[in-house]
Amino acid sequence: MEEEYGEAMPGFLYIMINGDLNVEHFEKNSPEQQGTFIHEYCHFLQFVSTTYGYFAFTRYFEEYLYKIGKVSDKSDIEAMRKNLYYYSVIIGDNKLDTKFHITDIRTEKDEELPKDPYIVVEYNGDKQFCFGALCIFESMAYLAEKQLYDIRIRSKEFPYCVCEEICKYIYPEISKKDSCMMALCELALLEVNPGPFFIKALELMRDRRFLPSRVDDVVKFIDQNYNIGFRGYREQIESLLYEIYPECSIDFSGIRNWILSRFEKGCLYRENNKCFITNLICNKNFDYLNYVIRDFGCPPIINSGRILQGAMYNGQEIDVTLMLVPMAIYALLDYQRKFIDKKCWLADLCKVGKQPFYSEQCSICFKERDYLPSDELLCPVNAFLKMYNVPKSDK
Repeated sequence: MEEEYGEAMPGFLYIMINGDLNVEHFEKNSPEQQGTFIHEYCHFLQFVSTTYGYFAFTRYFEEYLYKIGKVSDKSDIEAMRKNLYYYSVIIGDNKLDTKFHITDIRTEKDEELPKDPYIVVEYNGDKQFCFGALCIFESMAYLAEKQLYDIRIRSKEFPYCVCEEICKYIYPEISKKDSCMMALCELALLEVNPGPFFIKALELMRDRRFLPSRVDDVVKFIDQNYNIGFRGYREQIESLLYEIYPECSIDFSGIRNWILSRFEKGCLYRENNKCFITNLICNKNFDYLNYVIRDFGCPPIINSGRILQGAMYNGQEIDVTLMLVPMAIYALLDYQRKFIDKKCWLADLCKVGKQPFYSEQCSICFKERDYLPSDELLCPVNAFLKMYNVPKSDK
């Protein structure tokens, strides 16, 4: 999910923030910088505490295992292909070149997914986009940063304003309450396919003339009419983590434990409060907000050529830098398991950090760069490829 000031990627838990971020004195950052951090941190909480976030995490890493050759059974490959298509439908469109004015919203079904509807939004006359999880993720995070900081107000910008514009189209009264829109976004993400749920719940509110005044009213209404909650399987995450970060000469136990425990923590917070992110933000209790950030910790934060860390497990700081490596490999391989002609995603970090294994070739075309003779000089990406027994190129 790339943004003007920062980005996050479903599945690969990291945060990127453009511009220098003052970590020691956060209050000295500009409102936009502070808002960007909250926006991206909101995504992190979404990933580890919602059904859709769990699904995105497992889907990306199942795809990653296929790319590195860990999935070979034909039935598994076919299941992954179907999951890829399913995911492309439920995440919805991710780019729009212009501001939009909604002219119609309708529910459609796909022949390959007869049980799972999707939402088509017509705009600016004869154009259309698919409304799905990405728009909900981004709309919620934008509402979060707007609640706390004096940021630039966006108007009809995709994807940040999509949920607000949909509310204006279907039930205008709800669009006047940012906290209630944010709550509906968060509750929708407790479904694997959040787009149709968001529309269905919003239409039910309109039809019953239900007008909430606070977040808890939205939660109560949804609980009375739907059976939703954080759904996921600890064993599936644990199994994936052992495939990606196996038992080997590198001690990955800290990373495995930290990631798994974030989902467990997200589940506990969700059991106590179905809208814990919305309440956390809208209550504007900065002491409690800081407590939650300390409790969850931070995934790797990329900022101005450096990696900031804040991951703790059992009272000890965990080095989670290597969590960035699967993201780099994922971006370098295509679905034919061939290396793409492109730079390494981590090249700029290695260059700025003056790493001894960095080569200019990393910033041009990674697959043309040879392995270095010594294991001690292998860059993390090459070290992972060697660990996975992935051939570097087909030269």
